[in-house]
Amino acid sequence: MRTAYRGLTRTERIIMESKRRRTAEVREQIVIIILAVALAIALSVLFFGRKVNAEGADHKDKCYVSVQVKETGSVTDLAKEYYSGEFKSVERMAAEIKHINNLGSDTLTSGLFIVIPVYR
Repeated sequence: MRTAYRGLTRTERIIMESKRRRTAEVREQIVIIILAVALAIALSVLFFGRKVNAEGADHKDKCYVSVQVKETGSVTDLAKEYYSGEFKSVERMAAEIKHINNLGSDTLTSGLFIVIPVYR
């Protein structure tokens, strides 16, 4: 190492050695930061990338189907026909059908197309 500093004063050698050490420290810090960021990304992908369901839970997705009313009836009759427990009651399902289809009354005429929420 002394040959690298040949011809330099003692103060210049100390300055050069300090710069070399500081450059090495900065490189180490950059490597540590990059590794920490990579680890944080990997952990967040593992943690947030999973779809977690409670054990034994039967998860169903809410979908919408369009049906044509065959004979004149009511929204409540239609709700009874397509009812599933996720709606908690036939009345709630009927209210949602009326809301989705922008219906003012409970009466349905034949030939009308109605959108119905279902869970699958």
